[in-house]
Amino acid sequence: MNIRKQLLFIQLVILAGLQSAHRSVLIPILRPMITSFNITYGFGGLLIGIYMFLSGLAALGWAVYSDYTGLSRRILIVVGILGGILFTALSVSATIPLLFATFYILAGMSISVIYPLATTIILDLVRKEGRAGMMMVFTLLSGFGYAFGFGLGIITVALFNDWRLPILILVILMTIISLPFAILLREPPKGFSEEELHDVLRRTYRYPFTLRPEDLKVITGNRSNVFIVLQGVFGIIGSGAIEVWMLQYLVAEAEVNEVVASLIMGLGALGSVGGLIIAKIADILSRKTPRARPLIAAICSSITAFAYLFFLTIPLRLNFETNNFVEAAYTLVVMMSKNPLLLTAILVFFLAMVVNSSVGSIKVAVLSEVNLPEHRATVISGTSIIELLSKSISIAVLGLLIDLLHSFRVPLMIAVSMWFISAVYWGKTSNTIDIDVWKLTILLKERRAALTSSNSTP
Repeated sequence: MNIRKQLLFIQLVILAGLQSAHRSVLIPILRPMITSFNITYGFGGLLIGIYMFLSGLAALGWAVYSDYTGLSRRILIVVGILGGILFTALSVSATIPLLFATFYILAGMSISVIYPLATTIILDLVRKEGRAGMMMVFTLLSGFGYAFGFGLGIITVALFNDWRLPILILVILMTIISLPFAILLREPPKGFSEEELHDVLRRTYRYPFTLRPEDLKVITGNRSNVFIVLQGVFGIIGSGAIEVWMLQYLVAEAEVNEVVASLIMGLGALGSVGGLIIAKIADILSRKTPRARPLIAAICSSITAFAYLFFLTIPLRLNFETNNFVEAAYTLVVMMSKNPLLLTAILVFFLAMVVNSSVGSIKVAVLSEVNLPEHRATVISGTSIIELLSKSISIAVLGLLIDLLHSFRVPLMIAVSMWFISAVYWGKTSNTIDIDVWKLTILLKERRAALTSSNSTP
């Protein structure tokens, strides 16, 4: 990519990173927030689940509006960030649990505009044979925002015993970073990276086609879209369980506090960088056959399920707590050299992150291969909202099961087993993708002919 595209990519990474931080900061402040408001883990799980679901629903609304009207994606992102700043600021001062939840959820719904529109902008920058790799880079870099929000919550609670402080810091960062970056975005026209349209759009720099109501039948009739949705419904259950409840599992089962548990998860999460290699391999193999990407995703999903099930069967009893990160890191290194169970657990977690981290970017790349440019934001957000419905319900159900069983292990094992079903539907996608890619090629050629004709008409 040239410098202009690189700058745009960096802007999108930072915007998506702060959006992720807004969600992830809730997880480490969950226990002190529950104590402060005198509520239960069930309520906390419900709050996070509703936040995720309604944010996904709002993202779908933003995406449909963008595809239907053809309005500048930059303008929509700016409006969403302004709403996010306002509602997050209001949540900081809320003293009633329901009021806090309402404002924070509204903030999440506002900034949910970022991910789907940023994703389609990136797809318009990169040719189809490089999209899984580029989306993996985007996921990894913006994932630092998730880690930042998580770490911000851990550190501020540990040092200042104030769970509201990290939220206030996010308000400041969104105001001085997210808003200016959004205003300065320079987006390409939709479809700019498509081989069939690129040379025409270089001259016109305008893609006039928009989502029409009758297009929904085309989208839902696409079998690859259907199977990708189904794999996501089951795969996201495991992801949600790991994201929300794994920290609490380690605190309860391994007898450590949040600082130590977050370091254990952080060491394992380093494996996500290895997903870039898998995504690159998927891109290379997809040049020979479109079936490569879904087949690789199926294999990765199966390995992920096996790895997390193995991790959850390892009996960890560390009995170690400290709020000093340096001491925690040093002690964990020493324990790893003496405790083979701890070392095995971290390595297995690492393996799970390596193989699973690339699946999301592969999904986006596959969806871009079988859907028109004016449909992509809607399709990507539509699949995400269905996944988030599954995720939010499963998080809430797991919270209730944890309260009922007084255990984290069994509910988590049930959740990660869902990746096996996800792998089955990835396999079905590999059987339908060839015909759907062929159909898209025909439609893009029709779009090219229409653009060429309208451009040559005096």
